[in-house]
Amino acid sequence: GIPACDPAEAISAIPKRPRGHRTPWWLLPACAAAVLASGGVAAQQPQLNAATGQPAQISLESTEYGANNRTEVMHHKVTGIGAASSFYDPGNHVLHESDVRYYSTTHAWRSTLNATVRYTDSKQFDINYWSLQNFAWKVSDTRREFSAGDYFANMSQYSMNKSIKGVAYQQNLSDEQNYLRATWGSFDGQWAYLLRNDRVDEPMDRHGTGLRLQRAGETWRIGANFAYVKDRSDDRNRGTLDAYRQYVPAFDWEYRHPAFVLNGEHAYSNTTQSPLATDPINKSGLAHKVNLRASLGAVTIDGTLERVTPNFLSLAGSATSDRMHGYLKADARIANVWGVFGIYDRYYDNLGAQLARRTYNVSEEVGVRRLRAFDRRSLSMSVSLRRRLTETTDDSTDRRSDQVKLRVADRFFDVVDVRADFENVYDRNYKTTPEASRNHNFSLAVSSRHQYGKWQINPGIEYGVQDNQNLALNGFDVT
Repeated sequence: GIPACDPAEAISAIPKRPRGHRTPWWLLPACAAAVLASGGVAAQQPQLNAATGQPAQISLESTEYGANNRTEVMHHKVTGIGAASSFYDPGNHVLHESDVRYYSTTHAWRSTLNATVRYTDSKQFDINYWSLQNFAWKVSDTRREFSAGDYFANMSQYSMNKSIKGVAYQQNLSDEQNYLRATWGSFDGQWAYLLRNDRVDEPMDRHGTGLRLQRAGETWRIGANFAYVKDRSDDRNRGTLDAYRQYVPAFDWEYRHPAFVLNGEHAYSNTTQSPLATDPINKSGLAHKVNLRASLGAVTIDGTLERVTPNFLSLAGSATSDRMHGYLKADARIANVWGVFGIYDRYYDNLGAQLARRTYNVSEEVGVRRLRAFDRRSLSMSVSLRRRLTETTDDSTDRRSDQVKLRVADRFFDVVDVRADFENVYDRNYKTTPEASRNHNFSLAVSSRHQYGKWQINPGIEYGVQDNQNLALNGFDVT
């Protein structure tokens, strides 16, 4: 028979596996099934009028909960010369994951909880037998929101824009577009790094605090952001790595017009870099970015201008230091069946003249699209030409890459989709011998969709050929 188990404890508890003990993995689906059988979804029943037997009132309170289980049993047999370095674990293994969901509402509050627990005896997936993969809890009403566990700290691109494990609070000032948001937590990628102390692969602890105040109207938005990030320099897992401490104030804005949208962000970073055996180094830098999206009749324009100084660092946000970047794309539609586009993308480094040379990277692309070709409603064709080049001011690098890409797609009998792609790439490096290479890529994909009652069948097949020029043999390798 199946051993007795408490369904709630079976899913929420994360026991540490004793040495020599093998947990019966087949018990997990049975316990999860018991959870579903015990309730699944429960809603508060309305009170009945004793005289009429009809509902006396309609309640807005409800509670829903459930579990979802995935179990995979696998067998791996690894042979050959590289068997010792294979990614797979030889033998029989099991991977089981249980998702727990909880949702509750009252007349004023909403509460949601999502968690995922994993059990596996394969080091291919996890070095621990039991692990907590996800935990996210949120309680909110119309004015306030409190979050704990896994949380995406979205302040701004330059200040803080990463997932954390911690807490967050948001206070709406007048509506959801006007608010004050605060968060604190750890940037650990796994819960095991917080819940266990025996992980040899655990990185140095890094914690962060983020603040954002946003005010918005019908056509405008402004945001003031602040991020503080600090590494735990006395962490035993630090090794020989440098420890960082930084604060980043940032200001972002947006203006919306019927014909265009203009937005941007401006940030300052002050970073202290502490090597293990030398004195700390202080760095400060600036980052600016402006984006434009305009619609002029049948023409759509997207543009970006960004400048990030060499010493600007963002530990909790995203930015490429030492870069001047310009991007422009124009897309036009003609008679609702033709489309023409052009892209120009250029960036370079060495903004502070701190390097021996400057590197320029340029990408230019033009293309044409045709919809409803040959009077077929679903037939579309496109062709594009792209050139990329990389050059340096001291003439030490000179690379070119030309690409021609064709695509044809159509639908037959309203259920069968066919897509064919061909790509030819011609690379040249004028500073090496031999200086040129070619490769051709072709793919053909056929798929369909069929509905049979409650069943949906999606069969498909794809065939691809890739020819890479073999420079040493003056031939081609075919895959």
